[in-house]
Amino acid sequence: MIHEFDLPHDVGKDLLRSIVLQTLPKGQSRIWYNALMDYGALELTAQKTGIKPLNKQSKFHGSTRQVRAGIVRSLLQSV
Repeated sequence: MIHEFDLPHDVGKDLLRSIVLQTLPKGQSRIWYNALMDYGALELTAQKTGIKPLNKQSKFHGSTRQVRAGIVRSLLQSV
């Protein structure tokens, strides 16, 4: 949204939310969000735009994400 509407990178969350709600097609939020995520992942990576993420993911080693990944890996091996 920041890129498409040429907003400043430090735009407030309230203004960004307002813009999102105005552009969200009624009854099609899942499709809209998926398309937005795909667009961001394919076209607007941090390397291309220089936009820094608002938060940083915690370390993987020793995290609950590591445990979940192990469970998924184990389930996939049994299929």
